[in-house]
Amino acid sequence: MNISDAEHIPEQQTVAQLLQQLLNSADRPTETTDVNTPDGQIAQEMRQLATITLTTHPDPDLRREAAELLANHQTSTALQTLLKLAQDPEADVRQQALSSLEKFDSEATYQGLIQGLQDSDYLVRSTAAEVLGSQKNQKAVELLIQALKDPYYIVRATAAEALGNMEAFLASPALQDLLLDDDQWVRFSAAESLSQIEPEENVWPLLMELNSTNSNDQKIALQQLGGQIDKRAIPFLIKSFKTMPEHQTQILKVFERFHDPLVIPALIEVALFTEQPHLRETALIQAQQIDLKSSLESLASWLDPEHIAYAQRAVEALTQLPSQQTTPLLQSALQLPDTWIRTVAMLTLHQHQERVELNVLKHLLKEQNPDLVQAALQNLLQHHPSQCLKFLAEFVSSKQIWRRKALASSLHLLGNQKQTEIAEHLLQDTESDIREAVLKSLGHGLVDSHLPLFIKGGQDSDPWVRLAAIEGLEQTDAEEAQNHLVQLLKTDTDLMVRARAAEALEKKSGHKQVLLALTEALSDSSASVRKQAIHAIFSSGQSITIEKTSALLQDPDKNVCLTLLQYLQKHPIKATQTELKLLLSSEDPQVKSAANQAYQTLISQAL
Repeated sequence: MNISDAEHIPEQQTVAQLLQQLLNSADRPTETTDVNTPDGQIAQEMRQLATITLTTHPDPDLRREAAELLANHQTSTALQTLLKLAQDPEADVRQQALSSLEKFDSEATYQGLIQGLQDSDYLVRSTAAEVLGSQKNQKAVELLIQALKDPYYIVRATAAEALGNMEAFLASPALQDLLLDDDQWVRFSAAESLSQIEPEENVWPLLMELNSTNSNDQKIALQQLGGQIDKRAIPFLIKSFKTMPEHQTQILKVFERFHDPLVIPALIEVALFTEQPHLRETALIQAQQIDLKSSLESLASWLDPEHIAYAQRAVEALTQLPSQQTTPLLQSALQLPDTWIRTVAMLTLHQHQERVELNVLKHLLKEQNPDLVQAALQNLLQHHPSQCLKFLAEFVSSKQIWRRKALASSLHLLGNQKQTEIAEHLLQDTESDIREAVLKSLGHGLVDSHLPLFIKGGQDSDPWVRLAAIEGLEQTDAEEAQNHLVQLLKTDTDLMVRARAAEALEKKSGHKQVLLALTEALSDSSASVRKQAIHAIFSSGQSITIEKTSALLQDPDKNVCLTLLQYLQKHPIKATQTELKLLLSSEDPQVKSAANQAYQTLISQAL
């Protein structure tokens, strides 16, 4: 078989097998491992030629393996072949070709590596930086410094390590800037390289002590680092914060001593990654106290759609910072591909009364998260009232109960005419939760204008709806509302409704009709209603007849008796002296104590 026939070799074979077939088929001397002999040199040349032939194979995996083997043939032919492979269409092949160039020291090699630094694939760029660092060609320093700004953290970290290997003093300022990089590996690589470039600095031995397995040594190193306030310690302190939970509080104290915006990214990272709430809060407070603007900029860098888990923590942190400054970041968080983030951001913005753009709200209204949709709907009604009507029909007729309820809970934000129209429709909804939400929402607005709706709600078959109606009825002085509350107190079948009606009538008990209804309620079958009626009568400055007072002091329910005794302690009634004496011997300590206080007040008043 001729070497030129390599392209016809089955692709599933390995490079080693192909090489052996190529070499076995060629006319060559007997195999020898001694390259110093003529036969050995010929065998080596044949192996190189066979390897180079495979660099044109259609299988990229074989080309990559061939590029790896060419590192063993340090000849000009191998070099030229590797430089050609450094332009291969496949990134894996280019990467391997550059890696194999490490053993070739020439201007052509340098130029090939420099081109690799500009490659479209970040792993190829990283490999080029690594090889340049190994070869320690000082001409590459400036280009490696530029690589410290590469968008991919792997390239930045590798470039930093390369500059450390080269002991490139000119790179110190750029590496110090890199100590504040968003990525931990990059920061650590920059610090390691600075230790190679500036080994005489006192900070490096202390940082190495942090890697000790002795907790006391670690503690001493932290104390000394706090005194030095050297920003080169920041990446190591962050690493220690994550790996040494027993020193977390002390590390935060070291951070606090910096009083420099340069430490803020570290504090923000601590706040995002610690699982302990008090440490998270401490780190956020420290960052704010140093510089709020820088804190927000650091948090913004974590709002990355490709790292949702980090973005979630960043949004959570934003909710704990001053609202006005965080608004732009929360607005941008609404665009992230995570429902939880969008929900928290929208709820926070709405809570702060911040306006969200209409085109953003349109998308949020189509979501399936009830909290998110309701906050978006309320923001729409509040900040875009003239453009909201076309969305309302979809909510009114929605088959999803929670969407109808979202609208029902937001009616108070609508104009009065549309509000009434939709409320009347939703009060006929088959779901009691929606009818209840309608009345609660209307209770936030002008109650008098919706009095007929509250009266209708007071006649609803569901007691929770009637309770919501009472909330609205008690806000108006309209006689019709008062009459309806009296009717509920007298005739409603639900004890909660009767008790709530009694409470609502407290401010209206000056009216004879109301006082009569409350007096009748003192004999209600429910202790809760009797107790609430006592509150309503006494709180409004009215009084209870002697007969009713005597009966209530003997009420079978202890709480009813105690409620009356509390009022008698402040407003004694002489005619109750006999009943109070009887209660002084009660077996219940609470009743006995309350009766004694009421009795002493009565005696003091008589004197």
